[in-house]
Amino acid sequence: MKVVGTCNGQVLLEGEMPQVFHYLSDHEKIIGFNPFCKGVTPTELDKVYRWDFEVSDPTGHPIHLIFFVEQVHHHAPNGSHEQSVIKWVEYPVVFEAELPNDWTFIGKANGQLILNPKGETTTSVDVGIRIEVPFHVPQLLQVFPEMIVKKMAELAMSVSMQAVSTKMLENITKDFKYRILEDRLAANTNGKPN
Repeated sequence: MKVVGTCNGQVLLEGEMPQVFHYLSDHEKIIGFNPFCKGVTPTELDKVYRWDFEVSDPTGHPIHLIFFVEQVHHHAPNGSHEQSVIKWVEYPVVFEAELPNDWTFIGKANGQLILNPKGETTTSVDVGIRIEVPFHVPQLLQVFPEMIVKKMAELAMSVSMQAVSTKMLENITKDFKYRILEDRLAANTNGKPN
């Protein structure tokens, strides 16, 4: 079964947009702020990265999640009031080697950071992330219909992602004066990042 989790948030950073854009473009640093991240590795392909995460299943067993993501962006020129966008787009790969164990999965991840100037020295950043991972239903939960288990798993994943995203924003903002404007769980777990 595939389980989808989403989260969204917004933060206001005390920094000019080119400065904030440059900071947020450091892919390895930004993703590394996620407490579940065990590594961000550049691949042989330009701007394509491998993300390695470790989480625990409902029984506390560690699960290793692997994502391949391309970072693409559009940066408004200096002095422009246009928005800048940094996107993380799922990169399709064929994993030719066997996965090392039954607790390692290849997932899909998409996200975006939308930067908007708010005055000369302040930038707002809207964050949206969506992931999809395979999920094996534990024996204990197999008594419930699959759709109920799927909805429960997606809600739990989205709540966890929202908490992790808030932690990431807090880590990012240590280099800026800031205010977290909004921290919200996406109502539609099957939706794309806003």
